[in-house]
Amino acid sequence: MNKFVCTVLLLTGLVGSTWGQISLVPKAGINLARIAFDQADNNDTRTRGVFVGGIGVLIGSPFSVFSLQPEVLFTQKGYQRAANNRMTVNYIEIPVMGRLSVGSKQTRVYLGAGPSYGYAIGGKNRGADGKDVKLTFGDGKNEVKRSDWRLQFGLGLNQKLGYGSLQVEGRYGLGLSNISTSESHNRVISFTVGYAIPLSSRL
Repeated sequence: MNKFVCTVLLLTGLVGSTWGQISLVPKAGINLARIAFDQADNNDTRTRGVFVGGIGVLIGSPFSVFSLQPEVLFTQKGYQRAANNRMTVNYIEIPVMGRLSVGSKQTRVYLGAGPSYGYAIGGKNRGADGKDVKLTFGDGKNEVKRSDWRLQFGLGLNQKLGYGSLQVEGRYGLGLSNISTSESHNRVISFTVGYAIPLSSRL
């Protein structure tokens, strides 16, 4: 994780010193999360709504053709089975999204894609009896692995609004990491609303 964070900070500094506007983007929304288990265990799992929120740094104007947006997010993942049977895992996640956008100076639509690294900081498993049990992390049986690499793909809208711009986005996260001893991967659809606050036109 440290190498990934250092690489993101280095790229942010290099790109930011070359490109134009830098904006902070506080954002929040909902994850529709599930865990894709192997076929034998996957029949009765379904998505559940959980929280995602944090802050991004938009490098390049929201209305330029290409921009870069690294983020630091608190994001929840997991799955639902019956009404009282579900799992929630809390992650600190660092996505880095490259974006291509088209449109006018007031309104632009963009496509985004990029890698993301998540580190699990806690979670709980609620059984059919309705009782919560704290998750344990590691490589053993009935433990959850902390690292979660993903690819993310997004579609969003930037709308000029006041001093900055409103950012509405839908994103799909394809989990690449096996997060337990059985074959299982995170699958997340996210819907977020943010506001890009310009800091400067040039560093």
